[in-house]
Amino acid sequence: MWLVLIEWDGAQPPTTYYTALHHLCLRVRGDKEFAPIVRRAGEYNKAVIVQEGAVLVPSESLARQVAHLAEQEGARSVMLGNVELREDENRQLTPNEIEVIRRFNDTFKKRGRPSQRDSEERDWVVTCPECVHTSMVTARKVIQCPRCGGLRVSARTGSRVTTGRPTNFEEWKNTRFRRQVFEIPNYEQDASIPKAFGLTIFDSTVLDKMSVQPWIVNTKDFDMLDMIFCARRYYDIKDRQRARVECCLRMYEKGFTQSDISIFESATAYEPIDAAICYMGDYNELIEFYKTMKEGNS
Repeated sequence: MWLVLIEWDGAQPPTTYYTALHHLCLRVRGDKEFAPIVRRAGEYNKAVIVQEGAVLVPSESLARQVAHLAEQEGARSVMLGNVELREDENRQLTPNEIEVIRRFNDTFKKRGRPSQRDSEERDWVVTCPECVHTSMVTARKVIQCPRCGGLRVSARTGSRVTTGRPTNFEEWKNTRFRRQVFEIPNYEQDASIPKAFGLTIFDSTVLDKMSVQPWIVNTKDFDMLDMIFCARRYYDIKDRQRARVECCLRMYEKGFTQSDISIFESATAYEPIDAAICYMGDYNELIEFYKTMKEGNS
């Protein structure tokens, strides 16, 4: 389905806009019908206005026409994209999602007066495996990334670890696990590279598999290693596979072949494309990384 998101910035869309949509057989539906709208739109190929600023249609040409009409009538922002929508009622929660819900409830749904410790603002170090970034934030409580809003974060009070810049895989590992959990440090010239404080069994399993991949041991792109680790450690294989397939199709369009890159993930062989899920649909940088690797091996 194609989704057109329209921001009118508080203004009332003009009557001429609605008239034009009616000519395209589009009608506004109430919020209470959202779930059946999504279901019927998928099953019966119908176009609907979910809300005034969200139009769901099966045709790209129709979506582009709706976007053009909105822009013509003064909409402040119009975005268009292809989306996959599904009923979410019976989907099984992943362990990561269950943990996110638990932390949210523990943080914000506790009854009674908060303790003095919980009411004081403190400095937090927040590491997010979704945008693969470590941030500092001052707040009473932290459950999400201040950079991307993700909820899979690890957070601790204190200040960021400062280390020297790594020069190889072992140094990269030591700088990331100085405090036992994955955290990206600040780099400081002439600072030392500490030893890793310790590893959880889950972190250790991923790192052991990374350590036997020649390209990982030899690369100096430590941002890529951060993404590979986070993708393999924190994401479900189904999520990684969806991003992998999309990235593979882009790569095949650019001349790569199935002998260059498989559309299926290996359980043991880690590849740069494992990090596709961290690129959020913009794979140009990842594809350039592959081109450089391919040229270096030819």
